[in-house]
Amino acid sequence: MLFAYVLDVTNNEEGGADVRGWIIVSVVASVLAAALLLRFVPATESDPDPGNKPARRGLVLSILAVITFPAIWTGLPFVLGVPGLVLAAEGQARAPQQGRGGEATAAAVLAGLAIIAAIVASVVG
Repeated sequence: MLFAYVLDVTNNEEGGADVRGWIIVSVVASVLAAALLLRFVPATESDPDPGNKPARRGLVLSILAVITFPAIWTGLPFVLGVPGLVLAAEGQARAPQQGRGGEATAAAVLAGLAIIAAIVASVVG
C-alpha cells in the first residue's frame, strides 16, 4: 500500500512530490496499527467478560475497515481489517460458550472482504 502511495506521490501529473503527506499518512497508519495489534487486541482477548467482546469489537473494526475503503490510500482498510479478523477468530473460538457466533462470522467476512478489496484495488490501481 505504501509503495503504491510512494509511486503516486513521486509520479503525479504536477511533478511535485508530496513527501510530507506521505510521511504523515505512514506514521499515523503505523501508530494506529501498532496500538490496535499490540494493545487493543490483546486486552480484548484477555477480557474474561462472558459477553464475547472479541466478536463485537471485531465486528466494529471490520465495519470501519469497509467504511474506510474509499480512503484506501491511507491504509486504513488494512489497519482496521487485520485486527478485526484476529478478533473475529477469537470470537468464533468463544462462540460455543459465550454466544455471538453470528457477529464473529460477520466480522470475519467483512474484514476479509475489506482486505481483499484493498489488495485488489492496490494492484489494479
